[in-house]
Amino acid sequence: MYDNSQNMQFGIINTYNYFDEIVRFNWIDFQKMSTPRTAFNLANSIWSIMDWISHDPVHQMYNSKKEYIRKKFQAKCPALCILHDLATHGKHYTVSAPRSNAEVDSSDLTGAVFSFSSSGMASEHVINFSVVADDGKNTPLIQVFQEAIDFWEQYFKKLSQGE
Repeated sequence: MYDNSQNMQFGIINTYNYFDEIVRFNWIDFQKMSTPRTAFNLANSIWSIMDWISHDPVHQMYNSKKEYIRKKFQAKCPALCILHDLATHGKHYTVSAPRSNAEVDSSDLTGAVFSFSSSGMASEHVINFSVVADDGKNTPLIQVFQEAIDFWEQYFKKLSQGE
């Protein structure tokens, strides 16, 4: 099978580099302005870390199936289950195999942002998103993202220390 990943790196050469260059800036963008775009981008980039791990030899999981890798990390960070569902919804509209029992509530509209370019006007809606578990517990989405970011930062820190 042909692997063209070497042609698509955009200067990102390993999983930590992906976290540092993509995930971290999506996190910054979401904290500045929580819109559907920034939420989907952040959820997708956090979830995709595991795909990068499956191809990055430093993690010693190169021959592991992606499902094994995902289950391993989801067991350590339950927030990843919610982010799977959010990323999948953002990519496919539906989530046929949800990994969490939560729904994202986007009823708290706090503003709008308008942008203008040569192709016309675009608008985004700023929303205080929350995650509602089926037991009724309501958690701000930013807290779920923070849990996942903290998890990955600790993971990479331990990895760099040889643990």
